[in-house]
Amino acid sequence: MVTLQTERRRPVWEAMSDLFLDTETRWSLGHCARVCAASGYDDATLDRIFWLEVFPEAISNLRSVAGEWAGLALGDLPLTAPEDAAAGPSLQRRLHGGLVEPSWRVTSALTQWLRPLDDAQRDTCVRAWSLFAHLLFQPVPLDGPWLETRDALRPVLPYEWARYRPLALTLAQGDEDLEGAAQKLEALIARR
Repeated sequence: MVTLQTERRRPVWEAMSDLFLDTETRWSLGHCARVCAASGYDDATLDRIFWLEVFPEAISNLRSVAGEWAGLALGDLPLTAPEDAAAGPSLQRRLHGGLVEPSWRVTSALTQWLRPLDDAQRDTCVRAWSLFAHLLFQPVPLDGPWLETRDALRPVLPYEWARYRPLALTLAQGDEDLEGAAQKLEALIARR
């Protein structure tokens, strides 16, 4: 039986499960944060949902040799953890939590920034963060639609970049040169 709590949580589960896809996910953190902010759940509840409900179901996708790229099927079963579930780190979290912990930490920070904003302001922030993430974490041509998005968001980009940059740099993987990419992005923001 589907409960109201399950229906309220489902969009949060689906957004959080995107962090477990076997593809580049760092540009979707803003979307996940937007769904979390809109859910009305506080930080502690969102953290509990992530680690006790979504993580146990979704982490196997990142441990798989051929993980899912498009989206995880969480099924119709409620993922809600019992209220008395252990809040401490499980063995599975200690072993594999590092695969998603940096992304979840950034998503949590973005969620806090979005909470006090109205829907239009949230959309603007998420569009700006998505632009930054695509240009930092995925090689894309610095012209065409990216310039159009930049031009549409120009008034908010310097402020949003100043907030987003320190978080983004914590998401570096391996030998990625995010400092170099950040400098190119700053030049793109400043260019007329």
